[in-house]
Formats: sequence, C-alpha cells, structure tokens
Amino acid sequence: SIKDIGKCHKTVTKMEKLELHPSMCCISYDQLLEFRDNSQLLYGNAYHKFTMRDIVDRIIKPVCQKSKTCYAQHLNPEGLKVSAFITHTWDENFKTFVESIESVFETTMQKPNLWICAFALYQGDEEDIKEQVEGKDQSLEMSPFVQALKEADFFVVVRNETTDLYSRIWCVCELIFAMDYGMVPDKTYVTGPGTFENASTSCLEAESWSKEDKDRILNHLLSKLAPEEVDEKIHAFRAKGAPSRLLTDKSWLQRYKWPIFLVVGVLLAGLTFLSVHFATTVQPVAPPTDAPTTFEAGVVANVREMMQKKLQGLAELDEEALSWVVEKRLKEGEDSYNDEKLRTQYALLT
Repeated sequence: SIKDIGKCHKTVTKMEKLELHPSMCCISYDQLLEFRDNSQLLYGNAYHKFTMRDIVDRIIKPVCQKSKTCYAQHLNPEGLKVSAFITHTWDENFKTFVESIESVFETTMQKPNLWICAFALYQGDEEDIKEQVEGKDQSLEMSPFVQALKEADFFVVVRNETTDLYSRIWCVCELIFAMDYGMVPDKTYVTGPGTFENASTSCLEAESWSKEDKDRILNHLLSKLAPEEVDEKIHAFRAKGAPSRLLTDKSWLQRYKWPIFLVVGVLLAGLTFLSVHFATTVQPVAPPTDAPTTFEAGVVANVREMMQKKLQGLAELDEEALSWVVEKRLKEGEDSYNDEKLRTQYALLT
C-alpha cells in the first residue's frame, strides 16, 4: 500500500512541520531504491510503464497530502544534506530514471543523498507549487532548485528517451547555474539514454508549466547573456556530456551486461578451441634452411621445365638463351609473357 512505501517517522500538520532549508530536503540513495522496489511490488507490471508524473500522482502526492510535508521530509523529518542534485524531466520512464541514477553510484562506497524535485517539494495543488518555486523574494537564487544546487557536491544530468531536457526551461536554468557554481564539468555526471544528444534547441523555445516561471528565468539569464550565448553553452555541454552512447550510457550496459558477458565468453571459448585444434593438427611449413641457391634452383628448374614444354616445336634448345629467358621470366613474373612473346624472345636470342 502507499503506507508501506512511505513509512512516516513523524506525522505533523503543515503548521507544525520543521522548516527545512531546501538543500536538506533529500532522500538517501537506499531510500530511492527501496521506493522503487515497493512501487514495483504494489503496481506489478504496470509499474514498468509509469512516468515520474504517474509516480507523483499515485504515490507521492497522497503521502504529501497526508503528512503535510514533502516526501523527503516525510521520510527524514530532520532532513538530509544534499550530495547529488538531480536534473531531469517528469516525462521520463521512472524505472529507467532510477536505473540511470543507480548506474552512476552503484560502485561508490559512499552513497549520496539525492535532491529530486518530485520528492523535495511538497506536491500539492498549483498554488502550493507556485509558492515554493517562487521562493521568498521571487528571485531565482532563492528558489528551492537553485538553493539546493548551490549546496550540492555533484550535478547529475538524467536524460531520457521521451523529452529533451533542454526543451524545458528549468533544466536550462539548472545547467547555467551549475556552470556558474563551477560544477561543470568536474562535478557533473551525465547518465541515461542519449536520444537527444545531437538535438539543437533554443532557450527562447524552452517550455515550462508556468509562463511566469519561463519569463522569470529568461529575464535572469538574458540579463547576463544573449540568447545565442545561452544556446552555445547548452550545445557545448551536449558535446562534452554525451560522446558515445554505447560506451558511456551505463544504464544500457547495466541492462545488457550478462548477455554481453555470455556472448563474449562463448566467442573466447570458441577461439581457444580453434587455436588448440590447429596447433595440434597443422604442421607449419618451415622456411628453407639450406643456402638460398638451393631453393632458387628448384624454382628455376620448374620454370625451365615449363618453358621447355611451351617452346616445343622450335629448333634445338639453346641452353644460354633458355637460361636468359628463365631469369627474365623470374624477375618480371610468370604472367608477363604469353606463349607468343616467349617464343619470339627465345627466337631472337638463338
């Protein structure tokens, strides 16, 4: 049940809740995986098709409304300090989203606390969302996204197969601020399907659920940069962040690693068998160990015999002329003389 997915440490009213700094509204890496597992148990096969929007509507929003807190604070009443800020869109497949994050951190000993907006913001009605997103003074620097990003250790870009991140104005905003805070490229991870890695977009065309948000973000960005400069920054980031999907998309490798290992193992076993078989059954032909003249003499003898057959019908063979033709033929290659030329050459010398 939803209750099982979000075990509440403390149920509080909206007025009683502890006011957390946005950078403290995180879930742990293990909590995300547990949330994934419980969601799959609850919804079965339908879970595999859920987007982030479906997860918010079916699970997160009801828990928020009951606990009167964001989901992250529902799990961690005193908060968890952000380690990794996750930038993404809600149109993504949730299962792939979790796998993409898992592929980044599955081998790290210290698992991060994750700032994911769906979990970090109170998912209520439009007025609730607007109140949180605008911040205390309606400046971007005071929005929960930017405040959390500023305190994060890592910037994690989670791509998807459905929507280009940089067709969404908040993702554009987060990337530009991450650059301003010195997080790109040394503290940045790019993960998830590279469907839009070669896309070309303009910040002016990026969308938002709120026109006010888009206007506010563009006013801030364009007060410092021209639209073309913002677009160039995004284009340069795409080029650095997604060189080769096959080599860098860890979720893809994670999904297919066992079939890959199996195929490689079979191929290696086959190659090993063939190498052993040929080593024991095929005897290599050793190069001649005698003086070179012995080997060459055999070749000359074969060519001489061939020429004698081809020159049948001529006068008695002149050994000196025949030797010259043989030498000439060996130097220029067998195919350089047809029968007629061979007979003419011999006739001239005799």
